[in-house]
Formats: sequence, C-alpha cells, structure tokens
Amino acid sequence: MKRPDKLVHYFPVAGNNGLRFMLTGEEGKYRSIVENSIHAFFLTLSDGSILEINNAACKMFGYTPAELKKLKRWDFIDHDDPRLLNALEIREKNGFAMTEATGIKKTGERFPVEITSAFFIDTDGLRKTSTMVSDISIRKEAEMLIEESEQRYKIFIQESTEGIWRIELKEPINISVPVEEMVESCFEHAYIAECNDAYAAMYGFEKAAELTGIPLHKIWPKENHICRGILHKILQ
Repeated sequence: MKRPDKLVHYFPVAGNNGLRFMLTGEEGKYRSIVENSIHAFFLTLSDGSILEINNAACKMFGYTPAELKKLKRWDFIDHDDPRLLNALEIREKNGFAMTEATGIKKTGERFPVEITSAFFIDTDGLRKTSTMVSDISIRKEAEMLIEESEQRYKIFIQESTEGIWRIELKEPINISVPVEEMVESCFEHAYIAECNDAYAAMYGFEKAAELTGIPLHKIWPKENHICRGILHKILQ
C-alpha cells in the first residue's frame, strides 16, 4: 500500500462520524515526531490490524517491531476492561476518545495506561485509527500513596481522643489589615470544615458530621474573649 507523501493532520468535523484530513508538510517530519515520542503510537485498521508503530510502543509492551505488527490491538490492551468498551462507544460516536485502561506486556504483566484514540478517513479512502498510549504506572503509584496518606490522616483525626478541628472561610481574608479585622472576618465568614467526634462532643454533638459546615460564630461567640484570643494567636 502506497503511503501518502504528505503529513496527515486530522480534526473533528461537526456532523461527521470520524475525522477528516488535510495534507501539510512532509512525511519525514511526521515520522520524526512519532519516532521520538515517549508515548506508544499505533496506526491501525478497523479490524485491529497494525499498520505502523513506533519504538516507544515496542519498548512499552516488550515486543520487537515484527512481533508487534503481527498482533491485534486486543492482544496487548485488555478489551474486557469496561472503561475501554465505553471509550470505544464514545469514539464511534464522536470520532475521538480518551480513557484509562489496562495494558498487557509480552511477559503477561498488566499495567495501567492512558489511551487517546481517533479514527479518520485516509487519502486512500480507508478508515484508520491513530492511537497514543501512555504508561501511567508512576502516576497511579503516586495517586495510591496520596490516597493511603489521606486515609492515615483521616484515621488519626477520627481516632484521636483530643478534639481536632479545621475551619475554612467563604471569602478570603485580607492579610494586610490589622489582626482584629481578620478576626472579625473569621467570625463573619468562617465555618467548621472538618473535625473529629471528640471535638463535636465538646459542643454537645454526637458525631463530627453534625458539626461540619456550621458557622464558627454559632459555637464560638464573638463576645467570648477566649475565642477571640485563640483566633488572634492563629492569625498573628
């Protein structure tokens, strides 16, 4: 099959299931971009046959170029993943879709990927699909660590026998004004954003959820010198 001697750019067209193309530049520039990308690139036909790949694709999935081109896309992307199935439906409707899914290496190892895919009608009149795949293992590991950290924080707060609380403000404080004015702003705009059961019990509530969202001045009277003094120390 003869390749077009121009770079194919494609973009969504209203009312058209798919992408149209326009020709600009030289194919050499296109190949340079694809080959130097850190993302895996696949150009495929409707039946899943692979026409073109880049070095990143081979490295990501652990195949040689010859091995990878003999496969179908579902050999290295889990097509039982419901996220992928949903994305395929969206791509069929809009011509473009992005999703997270599960990649499968030659060794059988599974890993998280992010897929961006679009189909278009090439200069030869065939429907083809351009797909970029990114390995997001590091990102997922970071997200998991953050989630675990947040869980530990929540457990610490909730299980503590000491009253712990955090306030937020509906409007930002002007920190250039005197402290007393900032204190007044807190009484006017602050509310209990988070606390534990121990803190809620201090004010006659059974659970933290009952106190969350209550304006600060409802439990800290503006006239109370102790309350004002606490806010002064916090804001100084």
